[in-house]
Amino acid sequence: SGGGYPVKLEEPFPVSLDESFKQAQQAAVERLSHDTPNDVKLLLYGYYRQAKEGDVTGKQPSNSDRWERQKHDAWLKCWGLSRKEAIEGYIHIVSM
Repeated sequence: SGGGYPVKLEEPFPVSLDESFKQAQQAAVERLSHDTPNDVKLLLYGYYRQAKEGDVTGKQPSNSDRWERQKHDAWLKCWGLSRKEAIEGYIHIVSM
């Protein structure tokens, strides 16, 4: 044999987590519609914000602004997730 060392390739061109995240964001833009359930939109929002910014900051919006409050709460549910975990969660929801 030709010597050297064995090279194990899982895929011909492995895609980085960041690239997978970008692709999932594009897929979400293409797939989400007015008919997408709010709970799915909120899950994506929470994972996205956690991946981009980390743990939620700022004051919780008042109940009078229900949608902003729901978005804040969705992000809060991701508290403590690593960037990698948040990206993986986002990708999982988009691929469902």
